[in-house]
Amino acid sequence: MHTSFADQLAGLDLAGFSIGPAPVSTSDFPVREAVVQTLEAVWSDLFAMVSGTALETDAEDLGWAFVNIFHRSAERKSTALDRATDEVRALIATADGSEVHTHELETQVERAQCAESAMLALEEMREVAAALYLNEFGSSWKPVSSSRFNHGAMLTSALVEGRDFLRARAEAKRRAAVPEGTPVVFAVSVVTTFGTDRCVD
Repeated sequence: MHTSFADQLAGLDLAGFSIGPAPVSTSDFPVREAVVQTLEAVWSDLFAMVSGTALETDAEDLGWAFVNIFHRSAERKSTALDRATDEVRALIATADGSEVHTHELETQVERAQCAESAMLALEEMREVAAALYLNEFGSSWKPVSSSRFNHGAMLTSALVEGRDFLRARAEAKRRAAVPEGTPVVFAVSVVTTFGTDRCVD
C-alpha cells in the first residue's frame, strides 16, 4: 500500500527538529560603495524633482525624513537584537546540557546575530544619508525622540557568552568521544613475494 509523502513524514520522529534561517555574514548585505552610489543618486533625484516647485520649501523636511527611514529601521532591528539577547542570557543561566536546550540556544544566538548584522547595515546606510543631509543643509541630522547610536562592530556580551557556551559544549562532546588512556598506534606491514618463475619483460 502506497502512502503519501506527508504520511511518511508524520511517521518520522522529528521532535525538536526545525529549519531556521542560515546565519548571515557581511557578504549578505550591500557593500558600502553600492550604498553610497545608490543613496547619492536617490538624494540627487529627489531634490531635482522638488526644485523649482512649491515643495522646494519642504526640501529640508524631506531630507530629514529620508535619513529617518534608515534610522527607524535600525532601531527596530536593535529592539529585535535586545529581545534575542535577553533570550540568550536566560538560556545561558538555565543551561542543562540537553540537546533541546542547546538547539534553542543556537537558534537564539543565530537570531541575535542576524538582527545585529541587519542593524549595523542599516546604521551604515543612515550615516551615509546623514552625510548627504549635512552637505545639503549645513547641519547635522538628529532624530526627534531617540539617540543616534552607531554600534559599529561591537558584539553584545550575551552573544559572546552564548558563542563561548556553545564552543565549550562542542569541545566537551569531542573530548567525551575520545577514549581515555594513552593512544596506541599499530602498524601492519604486508610483504608480497613472487615466485622465481615470474616473467620479466
